[in-house]
Amino acid sequence: MRDFRRNDNSVHSKLNTMKIFPIIFILIILQSCQIQIIGITNDYDKLNENQKNLIKPLENFQNLNIREVYTINAMQLKDELKKHERSLVYIFTNGCSAEACKPIYVYEDYAKKNGYSLFLVMNGFGDIDKTLVQDISSPLFAMDANYYETPYTRKYSRYFENELMGLNQEEKQKEFLGSLYFFEDGNFLQIAKICLTKTTYYEDTFTHFVLHPYRFRRILASLKNK
Repeated sequence: MRDFRRNDNSVHSKLNTMKIFPIIFILIILQSCQIQIIGITNDYDKLNENQKNLIKPLENFQNLNIREVYTINAMQLKDELKKHERSLVYIFTNGCSAEACKPIYVYEDYAKKNGYSLFLVMNGFGDIDKTLVQDISSPLFAMDANYYETPYTRKYSRYFENELMGLNQEEKQKEFLGSLYFFEDGNFLQIAKICLTKTTYYEDTFTHFVLHPYRFRRILASLKNK
């Protein structure tokens, strides 16, 4: 009589060997290609020395060098926004290729044409060269992960954005609201996902007055003056 148990063990051994080979193959490829995953942390440790020398802690908003990047927290930014009648904060990821991500000059042109002071804030240092090679005339800022005491992009970005909007730091949004933050006299108005024209901006504002009562009061005041 044939020993079927021995045959079964042989089959299982071959199957286990076949499962191991793909894992080993993937590990070899990853090691040989030196693949780097960016975006999980702020990626400061992945910068070369020349790039690291461009990163400076923000001391004040005077005499900023547009070829350097200044680490900033939301409270510093909010204090500066109070000094500007109309402000636009654009929070972005370096090298973003999504449809909503435009070259920096698009936001600079929009801000200039519509009378906004523009603040460009990157949420990490990964792919920073893709931003630095652009023709930019505005200072560059980066979220200060050390201030928020966490290296993880998703976490310190949430803290930064919530503080910017005047929300509880730990509050979680159910969906992506946008990356363009509009302010008047330092008061947060709304978020947009794309650059709005002047017309669509004011049309869109009316859909946000429940979330932003300051804007609603300004609209009512302007109507009374007409």
